Amino acid sequence: MIRESDNAAATARWDAICGGDGLARANLRLELEETSPGADGLWGLTETTAADQLRLLRAVFTDDSPLSPASRVHVQEVVGGMAADQDWGVSAAASGGGA
Repeated sequence: MIRESDNAAATARWDAICGGDGLARANLRLELEETSPGADGLWGLTETTAADQLRLLRAVFTDDSPLSPASRVHVQEVVGGMAADQDWGVSAAASGGGA
């Protein structure tokens, strides 16, 4: 959910969810079995797989989701407002850009 790349904001969010422990709890809820919180408590070292990213997209964009409808709408709005220079990966492919 990047609008603009901002390490300080990412660290603040990481701290707000209680770091790797919070991410691990979210991973369980979203059934992200192949995503691991960053080693040594560092968010930038978090690892995931393409399969888990597809699971995450399904949780955000389908009704069959552990997320509430309001949460899904919020995430969709944040992703939809992504800065053009942050358009990479799945969002770039969807808009015809490079991956």
